[in-house]
Amino acid sequence: MSSQHSDGQASAEKLLQTMQSLYGQQHTFQQVDCKTFRHLDQGFYRQSQKLLEKLGFRQIADIEDVTISQTNPAHRTFIRVLLSGDRTTVGACYQFPLSWLVRLFQWIGLAPKGGKVIDLESELSNGNFLITTNTLKMDTTADIPGIHRQQFPHNTSAEQLLNCHREKLREFNKQKIQPLKMNNYQEIEAAQHRLQAIKNNYRASVGFVTDADIDQTAKPHQQQAAETLKQALRDMQSTAE
Repeated sequence: MSSQHSDGQASAEKLLQTMQSLYGQQHTFQQVDCKTFRHLDQGFYRQSQKLLEKLGFRQIADIEDVTISQTNPAHRTFIRVLLSGDRTTVGACYQFPLSWLVRLFQWIGLAPKGGKVIDLESELSNGNFLITTNTLKMDTTADIPGIHRQQFPHNTSAEQLLNCHREKLREFNKQKIQPLKMNNYQEIEAAQHRLQAIKNNYRASVGFVTDADIDQTAKPHQQQAAETLKQALRDMQSTAE
């Protein structure tokens, strides 16, 4: 067996194992003290909070996605959660990469480093979700049915993100689709579980990772590594059948 094939198989096994851990169960969240995340840029969280508060949001909680943290304790996830004045949009501030597919691609050398993210989410009356975020070129994972994702450049302001998010909500409103209101952290967490369920069901239906995920993440000069990874995943799937 060639060294390249062996490396591809090891990467594929690590990727698939992690994706199954992340998308095979409901995630556990816990409220945390931001001071315990000293490795992160606390100034970013404070500044993002102020920007969103000027737009009518209020802070709800600081949380950790325990499921993600358990997958890789060296990269614990800290998320500041806010809620819009009309209670239809959750704002989340965090340091990317929160997407663990991208993080795994970083581990095998296929993805660029991440950055700092402002993420706006609304649950819709038809069971779908609208997500507007500044992760263009950072989160290159494939779109998931039922999740309407709007991605903008990293330097997009919080106000611009909110304007685009609300414009999309107005488009849904014309189709008689309304954003659901949330009143407290418990309702926000319940919505996150419903969002995660959409992701889990989709990932399970496609074998957890697709060629499109890899193709959209790999840069032009990384095509050979991407093809090796895709073939290793196909080999694993055929062996399992």
